[in-house]
Amino acid sequence: MAVVSRQQVFLTGTLPPSRVKKFTSLFRLQTQETRVIRNKCTRDNLKYDYIDTDVEFRCPRLVKEMVAKAKTHQRRAIIFILSRLKCNYLAFALNIPKFYAYMTPKSRKSAIDTWTSKYGAIVATTAMA
Repeated sequence: MAVVSRQQVFLTGTLPPSRVKKFTSLFRLQTQETRVIRNKCTRDNLKYDYIDTDVEFRCPRLVKEMVAKAKTHQRRAIIFILSRLKCNYLAFALNIPKFYAYMTPKSRKSAIDTWTSKYGAIVATTAMA
């Protein structure tokens, strides 16, 4: 099996240069046989903030301000939540569309259409990712 050559391609838009060595080690990629191609993966017209906490419960004012700011500045925001229960709760509390896996295709399309046609936020589980 060792003589069989396989080509593998790994694509990522989030692996920082500082983690390439760990990545190649994890997948047992031999560095002399591995080619890493990097290019600018940022867009000047795209900005995001990442907050790793239960902000909807610990900082409800912060979430409301972020949603209002997105709408005021004609931007869109996605609030990712890990459970459908929290997704429903937050969507109701903020009066914004919601998106998760067990919604009907029609409901999903409606949520995306509402979010893309109006500025503001949508709350979603990882089903939207």
